[in-house]
Amino acid sequence: MNESTSPLIVLTVTDVGRHADRELAARKNARYAEAVVRHGGRPLLLDGTASDDERQAAFAAMDGLLLTGGTDIDPAYYGRPNTGSKDIEPERDALEAAAWSAAGDRKVPVFGIC
Repeated sequence: MNESTSPLIVLTVTDVGRHADRELAARKNARYAEAVVRHGGRPLLLDGTASDDERQAAFAAMDGLLLTGGTDIDPAYYGRPNTGSKDIEPERDALEAAAWSAAGDRKVPVFGIC
């Protein structure tokens, strides 16, 4: 399969700049991308810092969505107090909610990792 016919897979990943061990976070993001390539896809990584324009362009072009594993969802996102969640990324939560919605609207397959 060549690059022009490979499916474009959007990956929601952690914002490396938010982590104490940036090298480890970058390595995890890279491994997700490598797995997509290994299985014939073209990865497009987005993190919580992606602009609205970047997000919309990615969601409009994606053939699949991979919600990668990561930090806890901010309980405030679903109206609850934080009673133990750690390393939350509210920007990533918003990104993943928008990506999920776009994938549903376009009937794009989604794979989520906990």
